[in-house]
Amino acid sequence: MNLTLTQQPAAFSQIAASSFNTGATLTAALLQRLNENIKFAAARTEEFYGYYINGQTVWLPVSPLDGYQYSRSELSYYGEVYWTAKYLPEMVGTEDGVWDIGMDTDGGPMPTSRGFASGPGQITRCQLTVNQATGLVSTAVTYGGSATGDGVLRVTTIARRMR
Repeated sequence: MNLTLTQQPAAFSQIAASSFNTGATLTAALLQRLNENIKFAAARTEEFYGYYINGQTVWLPVSPLDGYQYSRSELSYYGEVYWTAKYLPEMVGTEDGVWDIGMDTDGGPMPTSRGFASGPGQITRCQLTVNQATGLVSTAVTYGGSATGDGVLRVTTIARRMR
């Protein structure tokens, strides 16, 4: 069963522990605040995944729970090398992070004969990063002494809402 919220939860509000002491009056207002805190906790941190190439920007996710639109300041990115070859322009991921080509068993772009190394020789250096402030993906795969923009980065976006 999936969690779906009919509206965005209110921001977390502190409730004094003494409100729950034996003999304390349990009010509808207290239960409502507790319910809002539970909803906020359930929706506060989410993870999103996508595959990106050099020059793409990681898309701003929208929560499937309640439609909350995340801002860049609420996101952290973790990237891992998925593929070191270059993809042709028509194989580039779309705005929502979905690829227009075949998908492999883990949902990533399927390495095909259409991917190729654009530099000569063996890989001597591989640097694939995501700018934490802007979401811009940079890939640099070096073959011998020739740096290229080859590579695909699998990006995990950790989204933590602040409101």
